[in-house]
Amino acid sequence: MTIVFKMNRRIELFSLEDEKIGNSTIQDEDRGHIFISIPMGKNGYGYLQPGEKVKATYCGENNKIFSFVSEIVETIKDQIPLIKLKKVEEYEIIQRRRYVRIPLMIDFEYFIMKERIDIGKTPVPELKEIYKYKKWKQGYTYDLSAGGAGVVIKDPLQMGDELFCILEDDNFQEAVEGKVIRINKNEHAGDRLYRIGICFTNMDYQVEEKLVRYIFQKMREQLKVR
Repeated sequence: MTIVFKMNRRIELFSLEDEKIGNSTIQDEDRGHIFISIPMGKNGYGYLQPGEKVKATYCGENNKIFSFVSEIVETIKDQIPLIKLKKVEEYEIIQRRRYVRIPLMIDFEYFIMKERIDIGKTPVPELKEIYKYKKWKQGYTYDLSAGGAGVVIKDPLQMGDELFCILEDDNFQEAVEGKVIRINKNEHAGDRLYRIGICFTNMDYQVEEKLVRYIFQKMREQLKVR
């Protein structure tokens, strides 16, 4: 089986020591190579040298995550600079039932939707300003996937409630829609808390890809401290 690369899909590059180089996208391919945009990381563009080896993580079809080591062939200086990478025959693959779910605690804000909200590409700060009159509630996640989350909140919800949600930590902030699919009550030191299962709905593909990348970044961080 070979990896099927799709144009404009995301690919992440790392050093052999697992240091993040940056995010890129597939731009072209030929029989033995793929061509990607210059990766962008937190410190700017990650320029790479011919002969340099890198680790790559690519999210392909059917929710499969491919991880492989490749070599930089050359940097092509054109109208759009590209990096030429060797295609590989050896790789690791993680095939998910649908999404990887990890234990993770981040901030969670929400309100109950009475009608659909078109999130579009509106930044989260603008969405908060637009809907500041809503009855926002706070909580936190205890697990997270690109398909849904388990959250802890203080206020009761009903099965089937549709929520406008914001997931947020220091390096991630995204608005999503969700539907309540599970409710459990917990008693902790006199405070009644609710553990709620939420299925994300109507998610834009780009938002889903961003969430998948964030979750795999957190997975790598968790593996490093074990």
